[in-house]
Amino acid sequence: MRIKRFTENKQASEMSHERCDEIIENLSSIMSETKQDMENVNLYINELDQYRDISKDTNDQIDDAVANLQLIRNDLSNIIDKYDSVVNNMNDYKDSGRDMLY
Repeated sequence: MRIKRFTENKQASEMSHERCDEIIENLSSIMSETKQDMENVNLYINELDQYRDISKDTNDQIDDAVANLQLIRNDLSNIIDKYDSVVNNMNDYKDSGRDMLY
């Protein structure tokens, strides 16, 4: 029995195309749901915007709710971008094989 040295490279195993397709399909579904969530958040922002306090000096509950919904919208947008990046990477892996990015 041979003991591998710490510095010896391990050969990475390859993922099957079927498994790549499953991951891509699941992530695309999640991304679609997240896009729908973002659309709902936008609807709430637009609705609540009509009831915001005109005063710039104070904030009430609706003002605070709109501010938080805007933060959520930004976070959802970032999440969608990350999902899209993962899906693109998985598609590239499936189509072109392993490629070192950095």
